[in-house]
Amino acid sequence: MYRPWTRESRPDDDFSSVLSITTPYQALWCAVIQRAWADATGHVSERDIRVARNWPKYRSSDFELVCSLAGMNPEIIANAFKSPKPDDGPV
Repeated sequence: MYRPWTRESRPDDDFSSVLSITTPYQALWCAVIQRAWADATGHVSERDIRVARNWPKYRSSDFELVCSLAGMNPEIIANAFKSPKPDDGPV
């Protein structure tokens, strides 16, 4: 199983405890979702927060594709993005 990082090195956005990442490509697409999550809950501009929170809201084909390539259920990810809090852990 491929793990792109350890919990110790990336404690705020580690999916490895909830997802079996099997390829570097899957890890790449997980990182895209992680970046959007970090933007939605993090220390970025209000515009970036709004864009990150709206990305899954409208269930675009891009969102669906990224979830598919990451091996994640788009419905679960979209629900997690509905009301993220700044101190929330990974999606």
